[in-house]
Amino acid sequence: MARAMRPKPARFSSIQVWTAPDAFQVYLALRGESVILVYLSWAAEFLLQLSGAALNWKTSKLLSALLGFLCLTDIVLFIFFQASANTLYPWASWAQQTGRYLLLIFLACEIIGMFLPEADRKKGSIVAGFMAVGIASMITVFSSQGDTLKDKLLDGEIAANMILLAFVSLGWISRARYLSAHWKWIAAGFVTLVGWDLTVTIFWKFFWTARQFYPLGTIAAYVVWIAAPLRGLSEFRASLGKRLELPKEVHSRIM
Repeated sequence: MARAMRPKPARFSSIQVWTAPDAFQVYLALRGESVILVYLSWAAEFLLQLSGAALNWKTSKLLSALLGFLCLTDIVLFIFFQASANTLYPWASWAQQTGRYLLLIFLACEIIGMFLPEADRKKGSIVAGFMAVGIASMITVFSSQGDTLKDKLLDGEIAANMILLAFVSLGWISRARYLSAHWKWIAAGFVTLVGWDLTVTIFWKFFWTARQFYPLGTIAAYVVWIAAPLRGLSEFRASLGKRLELPKEVHSRIM
């Protein structure tokens, strides 16, 4: 016997499945979860994004810009979710996804540049960006998957990210020694996010329910990006403590 679907709360009764394909909060609402759980999950994701943006500003302003953009657009999405879940929210969600993938392209180009010697980093980032966007543009023009121009645009950005994922993975295998510890964490977060999206997309072709696992890779990437600067701070404190530690001779004289 098929399992009966749980009824939606009255507040979310008008939400259609197509409004937000990747939003975990809307997925919870469609499942009939409590309003409080939906809001708490939104707040938790917002705090992760805000923390990552603040902690990574010194190392990668592009990563901070990406997470800051997601923070601001999440506020807009939350408002539209309350006011107009079936009209304004789908467009706002599409705009967020478009900006997200565009900023991920820039971040991937920056990561690829970091694999090169310092003198060649800017040139390498530009070449990688042109190659990825060029190939993705061809995919977008000749693809028949997108029904509308906005779908094709998003498909092109996703394709560019997949190409850059391959570049970053190859760079990690062959030139990881050029990356600092913090940049290794940033690269790992990018691979986690985009690689997980690719994996879920493949499974989605065969299992409709796989789409609900999209947010797991995003949350994991946020955690990785937050862990990088926190780990650096703990190492800095440890080294600072060693520097401030008195030599044994001086300590014995004081005692």
